Amino acid sequence: MAINQITVFLENRAGALLDVTRLLSQNQVDLRAINIAETADYGLLRLITADSKAAEKVLKEESLIFTKTVVLAI
Repeated sequence: MAINQITVFLENRAGALLDVTRLLSQNQVDLRAINIAETADYGLLRLITADSKAAEKVLKEESLIFTKTVVLAI
């Protein structure tokens, strides 16, 4: 089954992950999977959500930088 993965670009600082997850939680967007890749300066937060359209809307409203990729769920 094809699903949407959202990749959010985050500054590598204390609380950046909390800010995004709290924002999604406050907007009733449930997470199904989460993965983080980081360097000294930035991080990439990869999310699978229960409602990717709602997640995209919330992230866009907060002017966060993100991309959407179709992935295969097995």
